[in-house]
Amino acid sequence: MICLRSRRIKGIVGESDLSGAFQVDVSTRRAKTTADLASARFNYKDLGGFIGLPPGELARPQTAAQQKEAQRRALLPRVLPDKPFELTKLREHDADVKFRGTSVKWGDVPMDNLVAHLKLQNGVMRFDPLDFGIADGHIVSNVVLDVNRSTAQAQGEINARNVELKRIFPRLASPQGSAGRFGGRARFRTEGNSVAQLFASANGEATFSMRGGEASTLALVLTNLDLARAAELILKGDETAEIRCAITAVHATGGVVKPDLLVVDSTAVVITGEGTIDLREERYDLRLKGDSKRASLLALRGPILISGTFRTPIVGPAIGPVAARVGAAVGLGVLSPPLALLALVDLGNAADVDCRALNEQARAQTGNTERIARAPAAASKAKAAREKASAQASNPARSSP
Repeated sequence: MICLRSRRIKGIVGESDLSGAFQVDVSTRRAKTTADLASARFNYKDLGGFIGLPPGELARPQTAAQQKEAQRRALLPRVLPDKPFELTKLREHDADVKFRGTSVKWGDVPMDNLVAHLKLQNGVMRFDPLDFGIADGHIVSNVVLDVNRSTAQAQGEINARNVELKRIFPRLASPQGSAGRFGGRARFRTEGNSVAQLFASANGEATFSMRGGEASTLALVLTNLDLARAAELILKGDETAEIRCAITAVHATGGVVKPDLLVVDSTAVVITGEGTIDLREERYDLRLKGDSKRASLLALRGPILISGTFRTPIVGPAIGPVAARVGAAVGLGVLSPPLALLALVDLGNAADVDCRALNEQARAQTGNTERIARAPAAASKAKAAREKASAQASNPARSSP
């Protein structure tokens, strides 16, 4: 029997540290790697090249190949990475790898207490679980990748709970408030040999809901093209409106994502949406309509269209409906000038939506009525780590040596 062993490894790869037990068994036709690894600090860029990910926005490519790839991608009209995966080794080797990361960084998104168990056997790779904390919330997922065919196939499910959007997308937060917290569940099936191909072939369904948070009142009323209210806010200064809830249920078929339900309820306006997001062509075709909760004497009442590509999206009003309302106002004005306002008056009688009932409807539409069960060991470890971190943050003196 020929077996290469290393009881302990410890070192640094790029910006990441790695330690643990590692073993390679080459006594059979298929070599097998077994490892139990841990990292206090881990950055995805150190391994991102294996799956075709481009350098991060803040990363400085060190090699000529990395620089060439960054320059090539900057000139492309598309944004999803199209570099083919390197799958040969996945077909030729087996692996059973456990990884625990205290602080893990994916791009600009920090994660904590990552617990991952990767099993690779006969060309089928499973992440069960892939479990981590993010933005004071938690995500747990199960993913399977089969590379035995010429085109890799993937499927999985993802469950997110209590994730704070402000920490992931700081620009979504209002100056005085928070972007709220969201949770949801997604299931997907796809195939492809690059990130772009996987998105382009995606099939599945997802439900997401957000609660709490605030948003710019000016931005919200502009979805209704409420010119009178917008002028008032511009003159006296913008305000924040409470987001009561935001709920969406979507289906993806052949890389085209269609919202079956898209509702944002705020104290200023109720926004509903429809349309598609084409992951194959990387194009938006969305239509947002706002219904005001406050009366206005001058509201063109949208809708707002989101079109263009992922790299250069375009946001603007739908010309047809707006022109029709202006035309009606002109026609009434010919009969009597005061009547011209009637076509532009918005009574502002939109009612609050039933967020709880809407969330149940979204989950039922997509069949996402059950959560992914979290491994008890992973749950207890993550909870203990968070409690320890919280205790150290509240009493720094106790955490010092």
